[in-house]
Amino acid sequence: MLAVLRASFFMTLLDTTIVTIAIPEMAAGLGASLDDILWFANACMLVFAALLLSGRLGDRFGAQRTFAAGLAVFTVASAVCGFVDTPGQMIAARAVQGLGAAVMMPQSLALISAVFPAERRGAAFGVWSAVAGLATVAGPTVGGALVSGLNWR
Repeated sequence: MLAVLRASFFMTLLDTTIVTIAIPEMAAGLGASLDDILWFANACMLVFAALLLSGRLGDRFGAQRTFAAGLAVFTVASAVCGFVDTPGQMIAARAVQGLGAAVMMPQSLALISAVFPAERRGAAFGVWSAVAGLATVAGPTVGGALVSGLNWR
């Protein structure tokens, strides 16, 4: 369980930093304006921040089911980002990524609390938190490697 929660959290944070590095390539590939470029990064984070309080959905529908739905939305939106043809489509797909992340993220914390016994919960939260630092460091490196050697898509 912790591996799935850790991987999903890692991908959510990694996505943000990779996009920041890939923006010049994405802008050139999509013929984006400066306004579009700003929205490539901000659409996801704005929706994520606005809807982060959606954690209440887990109370209503179950943390595991809500987490799975958020993960599915985030994953599909991530795939769509690789196939878009216009800046507007990229902005919309990034906003949907933010929706998926906002639904998924609070549930990962709720699931750690529910699954791990009290004596192991601190270690599980520690691992979850360490992933944030690792993703922040890995994002620019992975993003740079991807856009240097491969196409941003």
